[in-house]
Amino acid sequence: MPRAQKPQGKRTAEIVALARAAGCLDPAIGNPDHLAQRMLDYRLRLLLLPGLRHLVRASFERRVPGMFFYHQARTKYLDQLFLASIRGVKQLVILGAGLDTRPYRFADQLANRRVFEVDHPGTAAWKHHHLRRLGRPVDHVTYISIDFTQDSLQQTLEDSGYDAGIPTFFLWEGVVMYLPRESVESTLAVIAAAAPGSSVAFDYVYRSSLERPLDYLGADGFQRYVSARNEPCQFGLDPAEVGPFLASHGLTMASNADSVELARLIPPQPMCNYFGIAHACRP
Repeated sequence: MPRAQKPQGKRTAEIVALARAAGCLDPAIGNPDHLAQRMLDYRLRLLLLPGLRHLVRASFERRVPGMFFYHQARTKYLDQLFLASIRGVKQLVILGAGLDTRPYRFADQLANRRVFEVDHPGTAAWKHHHLRRLGRPVDHVTYISIDFTQDSLQQTLEDSGYDAGIPTFFLWEGVVMYLPRESVESTLAVIAAAAPGSSVAFDYVYRSSLERPLDYLGADGFQRYVSARNEPCQFGLDPAEVGPFLASHGLTMASNADSVELARLIPPQPMCNYFGIAHACRP
């Protein structure tokens, strides 16, 4: 079998998984993603050895102060939302799935539910290769390739077996801030057209941090980091703007966790303070 090639521009997915893996191996942090380490190439797994693991956190803190601990808080918070939300739905759609391991960590909870992972072309095959190597079942997941800035999400989903007539939970992690506004709005239109009882959880970057990065811990480093990887931030919302923005697209805000609330999920450590996580429902 030919070796699966790593899709260009997906290095970020591995770096985020590395942060989750390091947090999982630290009992004081307790990141719940116990599969993150196994999704990494062997070179990155070497950094998780006991004598080297501290370098992962140090590298994050040097480049983007507070980002390492944000990844820990985001995983914990979205896991809670995920488990609470899937109880009442029959379908899960992960938008921009990357190396998300929830369909495999929570395979039992997802029994008898349709699961779709949506991402850029090539990423699904790369991830599928990792999971097969680990002996993880993947038959319960439908992998969908899409370019969010060019392809029709609605049509692509429907062509892959998605049923807009049943309640669905959409998980949209680590994606919104990198899309142009029109792509964000077109995706929300698809979610708003889903069956009543559907909902979406997504994280977002504060608009004011894009305009005034020096006012926030590590925001200038974050912008430099993502821009250097040709993934600059293109869209942001300040917390007070989230509810009206969602309402204008036919969705009702159920919760909106700011950086203060997220920081309560981790040990007292500096965490970047310019991200939020919103949960919105289709009435």
